[in-house]
Amino acid sequence: MPDVYVANQAVQTTNNTWTGAWKLTRAMKKAGWRYFGSSNGVSKDTTGNPSSDLWGAQTQVSGQNGTTAALTTVAGADIIVTGLTGMTAASVGRYLRVSGAASAANNGTWQIVASISSSSVRIRNTSAVPSDANNNSIVWFEDDPALDAYPALDSVTAWWGARGPDVLKIPIGAASTGTFVRGENVTQATSNATGEILGYVFNTASDSFLVVMPRFGTFNGTNVISGGTSAATVTPNATPIVFVCEVVFWKSTNTTDGTIYHVRCDAASESASRLSSLITAAGCTATIAPGGGGTGNAFPALAYCGAGTGGSAAHTSWCQATNHGSPRFQIAVANTINDTNVSADGTFWIVMGYPTTTTNVNNGFGFMRMDDTEDGDVDPYLFVTNTTSASPTRTAMINSGNNATWSNLTYWYSTTMGGWAGWRRRGFSTGDAHSNTWATCALIPTRSLGTTTPPTGAYLSSISTTIGNYSTTDRVACHPATPIPKEPIWVINYTATTKQRKGTFRWAYWVPTGTEYDAWDSFRYIQVMGATSSQLGLILGPWDGSTTPVQS
Repeated sequence: MPDVYVANQAVQTTNNTWTGAWKLTRAMKKAGWRYFGSSNGVSKDTTGNPSSDLWGAQTQVSGQNGTTAALTTVAGADIIVTGLTGMTAASVGRYLRVSGAASAANNGTWQIVASISSSSVRIRNTSAVPSDANNNSIVWFEDDPALDAYPALDSVTAWWGARGPDVLKIPIGAASTGTFVRGENVTQATSNATGEILGYVFNTASDSFLVVMPRFGTFNGTNVISGGTSAATVTPNATPIVFVCEVVFWKSTNTTDGTIYHVRCDAASESASRLSSLITAAGCTATIAPGGGGTGNAFPALAYCGAGTGGSAAHTSWCQATNHGSPRFQIAVANTINDTNVSADGTFWIVMGYPTTTTNVNNGFGFMRMDDTEDGDVDPYLFVTNTTSASPTRTAMINSGNNATWSNLTYWYSTTMGGWAGWRRRGFSTGDAHSNTWATCALIPTRSLGTTTPPTGAYLSSISTTIGNYSTTDRVACHPATPIPKEPIWVINYTATTKQRKGTFRWAYWVPTGTEYDAWDSFRYIQVMGATSSQLGLILGPWDGSTTPVQS
């Protein structure tokens, strides 16, 4: 399954940070984010057809087309296509454009989710009809969104939306037999659906559930679910609830400013909060994004801003400032295609060089998958936007926010400034809440919070202040070569009476040495914040395994 990278990409024109935001949408599309609509300032597309994307309709891979395709066997949400040529492992993430099939449901543009041979692939089409009457004479093209040409949208306002990884909340009426192991593969009898278990919560029959990342097939509300490692079993007592994730990027009439909306909501009972449900509203137009205001297009109650303002075109800069000059930018999108034994990840981030300020400085934003979450959390993600104010204005979901530098120590080490937007989501009628006041901590709080004295109330403040001498680089003890460690970044939210452990960033770590644009772990991570004598550095992954990033 593909992770998608864009390394050392130049901006289209001076100060044009929209280059990065646009290229990010191409990478997201290829990694598995599912396009649902777009606009180009003149018209809007509500078909959800990837080939109708008004920010780039996907470009054919040279020479990859033919007239002898056959749609054969359905496998879960997919169908196997034969009669092709030139297919390789690199085809996964690209799209197969199909026409001339006898069954209308087979015609369209579908993502390639597995390469079987040079002549056969598996595509994701939940409505596919096997054994098409026109088999062996169906027209096909292989398209790649990464090849899309830069669109002529610099001076117009336009928007683009996509759906990311789903999370399932599966109600249960009785305790499990055995103990599920977080991260294990679970399989349901009869449906043969599989998924990754993220949590098990049992209290009473009315508020107990599993949290599962779906992998293959569709879970039902009846049949037994078994753990592949633990052999634990449990029986659902109601239809699983699908919590969908959606984002919208909305650019202004210039190349420096825009807005980002995000929502995680119950696909059924909270459907009115889905950004994709607003694309047909009268208020959503070729220039006004879903949730951007107008008739039937109010900002959803469950959404929040990664940048800009909910319900209006009060855009902010994509990457904090408007004077980036001519930098290079780096993009990574982790695989978002779920399949057998593979969960969708969905992490994405952009790092934009800032050469008009100081050497190595960079900034950007990201959407990050979290590990080690609480058992009942149905939204294991945080939007990393950071804020440029000690008193963030994004204390409410509909208020505005700004992006700050990845390389700015102040925002990452602050316990009060909150640069991480996200939800406490359990799917109950009360108790769920959006928060802008997440705080970070590490095993060595004196170091991670940038002070010689643990702050009052810090959860790990009882650890001795002598741990982690600033004058020496930390080393891993349980290895003969004592290599330099990557330090997990814990994210928590707390009030006077409650605490939520959002978890650890899957693809972000603190490190005790290095400078911006260094590479770590054989280029699986890149450093975006340099370490100092009193502060840890920051690295991000995944990365492509070979490319040295540069600022400009």
